[in-house]
Amino acid sequence: MYNNSEAYTILKTLVGWGQETKAGSVVITAANLVTDSGLTFQNFSGLVTTENVKACQNDQAISDAVFNTYLAGLGQAAINKVLRAIFSTNDVKENRVLFTDDFPMTETLDNDAAFVGYEIEVCREKDIAFVLNKAFLTFTGTDKVKLLLFHSSQNATIESKEVAPIANTSTAQALAWVLKSMQYAGGSYYLGYLRGGLGTTKAISRQGEAQNSYNFAAIRPIRVDTWNAETLFDINNVVYTGDDYGLNFDASSLEDWTNVIVTNKERFTNAVGLQMAADVLDLIINTVESNHIERNLIARAKLEREGNLLNVDTGIPKSAGILNQLKDEIKQLKRTFFPSNGMTTVTLQ
Repeated sequence: MYNNSEAYTILKTLVGWGQETKAGSVVITAANLVTDSGLTFQNFSGLVTTENVKACQNDQAISDAVFNTYLAGLGQAAINKVLRAIFSTNDVKENRVLFTDDFPMTETLDNDAAFVGYEIEVCREKDIAFVLNKAFLTFTGTDKVKLLLFHSSQNATIESKEVAPIANTSTAQALAWVLKSMQYAGGSYYLGYLRGGLGTTKAISRQGEAQNSYNFAAIRPIRVDTWNAETLFDINNVVYTGDDYGLNFDASSLEDWTNVIVTNKERFTNAVGLQMAADVLDLIINTVESNHIERNLIARAKLEREGNLLNVDTGIPKSAGILNQLKDEIKQLKRTFFPSNGMTTVTLQ
């Protein structure tokens, strides 16, 4: 896995669009002109021009502002395709449910003015993320339970979710909450609810059932007495207990490639540029528009995309083709980040 938003924020300025000087050319916004590498998308193929893109997209009355948004969207799509091609490995290191045994559902816990739940400490590795896939809530009634997720480094909640449990039934709620160890420079997460807000509904206890363990996270049940605010409590007041408070979780430990991407962004320059070239050539080839630019470009775009490496004399210059170049670049990046002696996370300097 990787944080798509964080990765895109880092990579979106790697390659930019060049301002074309032909009279009547679209004025490219400053954001689309930024290029940390010094390369423009036009450098990767002679057919990749803003004029050709504009002629082959569907809205022939498109304004400069909307067209610039369209260009930004093409850039985001190219980055996403490159990252998915490289990091589409099996990133799951473990997936477990915290409690797996049957229990009689006869023992209930009295409500009081306390925060109850779990302290979660994720291993101190930048390239591991602990993901709470879903929660299972077992309560006697249907009063809503608001799950709160805190980190010891800040007062406000990181995540929250109101769940309406089904009485006397284990109720599943999808979460997909990502807990990263070094996102807040260490520290612990706290996940639970305010027991004083449950009304007549009570948590059903598993009566001390042993919980399963995780290799990359430590999970301990806790209670913080006399706390009823949706803000972080004094962690010195945390009391470690042996209860489950009606909560169970499906959680996974995953390889997190975000840090690798962020610290090695320059290595993705050629792949992003070639992916954009491939996408623009596809746009030219498959356009539904009919104009002089489109009619003159399709055959050239097919040759530019596919290449020509035939040994026979066709009279057409030999070319590796954009797709072959992109394929080779992706292979090289995979070898860089996944050495042949095993799939290991690396941070290059």
